[in-house]
Amino acid sequence: MDTYKKIIKEIWKYERNKLKEEIKKNGIPLWMEEKVKKNIERTFLEKKYEEIIKKSLIQGDEIILSFFMKDPKRQNIYENIFRKEIESAGFVIEKLKPSGKNAYYLIDDEIISNLKNKPNGQKSLDFCINYKNKKIFIVNKYTNESGGAQDNQYNDVIIQMKNLGKKTKDNVWFCLDGKYYTKKKIDNLKKINSDAIIVNLSSIKSKLKDL
Repeated sequence: MDTYKKIIKEIWKYERNKLKEEIKKNGIPLWMEEKVKKNIERTFLEKKYEEIIKKSLIQGDEIILSFFMKDPKRQNIYENIFRKEIESAGFVIEKLKPSGKNAYYLIDDEIISNLKNKPNGQKSLDFCINYKNKKIFIVNKYTNESGGAQDNQYNDVIIQMKNLGKKTKDNVWFCLDGKYYTKKKIDNLKKINSDAIIVNLSSIKSKLKDL
């Protein structure tokens, strides 16, 4: 189990237990009652099942609770885990703006900001780590499944790698995690740009300390 999964597992357990205690103390929150109601309407279940589900929630049924609770993964969790893990290792890290004049882009072997318009087809850089008077910009991806959206993220990485050159190869790192990034995919990326520094959440810390 990778670092992301271990942390997310603990977050799920914590949030579930916290919600269980909240329901025990204050009853089912309004947002959850609405979610149950909408689910009943969407699936055309009989009205009686709404009360059965509510009773299960009050009794602390973890299966029903897990189904109706808010998904922690939808709250920028991967970015937050990455930032906290880097900070806990003693590094100063900044989450960069995704757009606007303060966003940073890798274009034609240059790290550029203060652009009026977002470059066509370009994704901004995700993080900046300051260490030993050096700035390391990070392209950060966590992808655990295959599919169209995931392939688009992979293509974003390819575009950024094609813009990496001799001047920026030491200052822009690619931190790629999740089952999607198989050895074959990583090898393909290395073929696109052999100068690219490709790390993951486990290896980036030791790589930074070696600077």
